[in-house]
Amino acid sequence: MKKLVKPIALIGLIFGFSAGLYPGSAHAVPSLGVASNSAYIGEDGQTGLEDYQDYFVDTFIPGTSETHGFLIGSPGSDLIIFSDIIDADIFLLTTDDVESENNPELNGEPFDDFSDIFVGNKFGGYKPLTYWGVELGAIDASPQGDWYELVDFPSSHTFYALNVSLGYSGIIDQSKYFFAVADINANGLLEKNADPFSPKTTSSVGGGKPPTPEPATMLLVSTGLAGAALARLRRKT
Repeated sequence: MKKLVKPIALIGLIFGFSAGLYPGSAHAVPSLGVASNSAYIGEDGQTGLEDYQDYFVDTFIPGTSETHGFLIGSPGSDLIIFSDIIDADIFLLTTDDVESENNPELNGEPFDDFSDIFVGNKFGGYKPLTYWGVELGAIDASPQGDWYELVDFPSSHTFYALNVSLGYSGIIDQSKYFFAVADINANGLLEKNADPFSPKTTSSVGGGKPPTPEPATMLLVSTGLAGAALARLRRKT
């Protein structure tokens, strides 16, 4: 990440937002999301990074409305979960096929079956149950907490972020995804018509077939984004 006040791995995962909290533009600053330092794949008609996307990554890859999002990092890379939602437990979820085929872990912790706390049969546009996940808890921005404020984030709200390490096996292709959910009602349930949740993700680095990038971007992707990572480190020194 280009502007975070805590160091993170240079390749990470996902981004998401709640359309329910920010209606209108699909590019409004998200209330809840999971970002990476890898690359962003745009949707139809998008020609460059939006401000909040540029906050996390330097690399833009043209894509489609079905494939857009932050590029998932390699196993062991960081997720950057960010939000301005205070006093709500936040969860990272995935679907049954990812759990059975990719064995995901968050900071070494396996994902649990969350079907018993989900109200409904699926989040809008997503695969139906079973959902698996890890509870991250509410934002704790105290000096003893792991959350930290995003400095100069492009929003009038104060946003906080949490870095977590995602482990998985195999390939996360474009039919698979992770997403974040906030229990905004603080009732211990995940409710599809009440709780904000993030959209699907793109395929993982080295896996699947993400949209073909522009020539300059292709070079960065094919070299593992080493050049972009080095440049980012130099800017910080």
